Amino acid sequence: MHKLKIYFSIICDKEILIKSFKFNCEQINHFKSLLTYMVPFIVSAYTALSIKLKFRIGTTPINAQLKCISCGTKISLNKDDIVPLYDI
Repeated sequence: MHKLKIYFSIICDKEILIKSFKFNCEQINHFKSLLTYMVPFIVSAYTALSIKLKFRIGTTPINAQLKCISCGTKISLNKDDIVPLYDI
């Protein structure tokens, strides 16, 4: 409870609030600021797209040509076909 009072006293202090919002734009590294927001966006976009591009067993693709990595067998799937399960 004592820590909570300390936190509220810091938050409610007018001088601390004013100092926290004052900053010099010349001291900001714009490259690092850009990376801070762009890297998570790019990673999440890449992950979402890579998941969408992979076919899962039991899903229905739209006109796809699949090739088995281990044996090289090729299969053609149409709109209403289900991705089959093969034994390895």
